[in-house]
Order: sequence, then structure tokens, then C-alpha cells
Amino acid sequence: MKINSNSKPMQEIKKATDSALKMANDFKQLFNSKIKVN
Repeated sequence: MKINSNSKPMQEIKKATDSALKMANDFKQLFNSKIKVN
């Protein structure tokens, strides 16, 4: 993960964390829906 030094580091970390959590959430929903199909 690359953080730009000219921007607020905490904001960048939070943004990256939020997108990672969202991705994990989407993946979990996809996984759950696949299981329900079976």
C-alpha cells in the first residue's frame, strides 16, 4: 500500500481500510449467495 506524503496519511489509511472492508464485505455476500444456491 502506497501513501502519498503530500496528503494526510491518516485519511489515506482510512480510505484504503474502508475500501478493503467494502471489498471483503462484497466478497462475503457473493460467497454466501453461492452457498445458498447450492
